[in-house]
Amino acid sequence: MSKGIFFDLDGTLADNLDLMFVVYKQFLERFGRHATQEEFKSLNGPPLPEIIGLLMKRHSLAGPEEALLETYNALLDELYVRARPAPGACHIIRKAKESGWVVAVVTSNSRCRTTTWLEYHQMAPFVDFVISGDDCEGKPSPAPYIMAMEKGKCSAAQSVAVEDSFQGVQSALASGMKTFCYLNGRNQEVQFPENAYRLNHFDELEALL
Repeated sequence: MSKGIFFDLDGTLADNLDLMFVVYKQFLERFGRHATQEEFKSLNGPPLPEIIGLLMKRHSLAGPEEALLETYNALLDELYVRARPAPGACHIIRKAKESGWVVAVVTSNSRCRTTTWLEYHQMAPFVDFVISGDDCEGKPSPAPYIMAMEKGKCSAAQSVAVEDSFQGVQSALASGMKTFCYLNGRNQEVQFPENAYRLNHFDELEALL
């Protein structure tokens, strides 16, 4: 079995939470609704269709849900590529690939948006594959990480996940792999599960490789 290292995208490889808040805020403003940081933080992790469902209920947004999802996606597509890689992200995936690890991105984001971002920031050559929100049940289900291990022919005992959200950490832990919470300077107050490891900077992963 191979060694696998699996990275979340939003808030982990991509330093994009400020941008994601702008999109969330612009979306609600179109319907005369008020955005809050507290609500935004609660939406970090699930796939976008689930987020749209939550926003519809919380803000009494008129459907159809498909049209709301299309609106949100259009806002994301307009801004997403501007998100910069997190400090050290490019180096660590290159290092992992050169060290013989299977490198994958496991995200609730769409496949198209994920691959476009990886290509734009010249990270695609070091990523073996992407498991996206288009592929299976989303986090906190373990399904995305189980699928990643199956695709990469990796065992849980030899695999590592890097996540920044509570739901993402739950997903990775439930799959049985060693899981790191990337604190990224924004979620220091989040009470992550005790059996997850704290990660302040990607350089700290080099000892594993």
